[in-house]
Amino acid sequence: MKLKFIFHLFILVFLLFGCAGVKNTMENKKTEAEIKVEEVLKVESFNDFQVSKDFKIEESLIQNEILEIRLTYSGGCAQHQFTLYTAQQYQKSLPPKLPLFLMHDTGGDACREIKQETLLFNIEDLKYEGQKTVQFIINQEHTVDYTY
Repeated sequence: MKLKFIFHLFILVFLLFGCAGVKNTMENKKTEAEIKVEEVLKVESFNDFQVSKDFKIEESLIQNEILEIRLTYSGGCAQHQFTLYTAQQYQKSLPPKLPLFLMHDTGGDACREIKQETLLFNIEDLKYEGQKTVQFIINQEHTVDYTY
């Protein structure tokens, strides 16, 4: 019985102190000022837009009026810029659907390192009056429900 108790105590101590995880360094710690939330840009139409295939949306979620898009792309030698657009042309369905276009400016980067990035967009202005949910369709294939 005593041996069992010591074994459990050892496991507990190891879990609490042995798995230090990520240290709180200045490089790993992001303050709210460093987290940049972009606005969704409004355009008249998507007639001149083409779906970009040079990045992949891995996941998207919505929390507190913020659309978070996690994606991967090839690069590593130049700064990449992502911009999210809406024409605010809701499709009449239940729930209403709103196409969004995420455009990628590679900055001329020809490097092939796989990069991961998380983008944040303020979507507060994309609510549909009289409804409690809007389904976003990002680049004609990725969907996420916005419930407010």
